[in-house]
Amino acid sequence: MTGADMPLVAIQKIAEQLRAAIFSVEPAARHASLKNFPHASCGSTSELIGSYLEEKGFGRFEYLHGSREGIPSHAWIQQGDLIVDLTADQFPGIDEAVIVSRCSQWHAQFEVSNPYKIDIAASDEGALRPLQPFYEQLQRLLG
Repeated sequence: MTGADMPLVAIQKIAEQLRAAIFSVEPAARHASLKNFPHASCGSTSELIGSYLEEKGFGRFEYLHGSREGIPSHAWIQQGDLIVDLTADQFPGIDEAVIVSRCSQWHAQFEVSNPYKIDIAASDEGALRPLQPFYEQLQRLLG
């Protein structure tokens, strides 16, 4: 493993741990947008993992949202060419529970609209603020 691969391995591990932490919470106790995780929860999950990775020192990620043929809506995070997606396996043909990759042909097929930098703590509106209590619960679970 080269030095350049080390952050990918660390991010993969953190992403897998966060996904497991979400699954460890009973659906009824999760934030409403995560009750059917990983289905129909890509937006909230992207906000959570982006915030958590920044907190762990991996820098700020962008939230990307797009559509492609057969998939009207999907979201993931990206930093430069680094893609992190914890919910792609909700779609047919995707077997990986967590995608951490510098190249994803699957993601490249999306038409992306309005990417923005994630900042869960600073947002007073939209999807971010309601996620804060669940984010804090995940932080406690992850130690």
